[in-house]
Amino acid sequence: MNNHFKAFQNESLTREIANSIPNGSSQKETLENIYDYFRKNYRWNNFYSIQARQSNRDLAKSKVGNSTDLNLMLNSILNNKGFTVDLVLISTRDHGKIIASYPYLNQFNVVLNLVHLEDGTQF
Repeated sequence: MNNHFKAFQNESLTREIANSIPNGSSQKETLENIYDYFRKNYRWNNFYSIQARQSNRDLAKSKVGNSTDLNLMLNSILNNKGFTVDLVLISTRDHGKIIASYPYLNQFNVVLNLVHLEDGTQF
């Protein structure tokens, strides 16, 4: 999935956005600044998906995207800010339980970011 997601990311754009977001006095404060930036500038279209529908550049123009569109841009910005971040596939309750003995892609419906802070905290 990571290789598939790379086609939707635009490093130069997200580097510009990351540089425009002020650093805090701690990693947690910087993370809060990034969260505030996202909350003020982007809107979720209420559609869960593990497929991106638009590139980071298109999302920056439209300001509206599905869960994966938003999380891919957030992932790239967090990486540009120096955070250790993993993309995680999950299944919401409404979508159903994952069959661990036979995992397949359609069992998942959301891509999220797992952020690791230097103090061991994860968000």
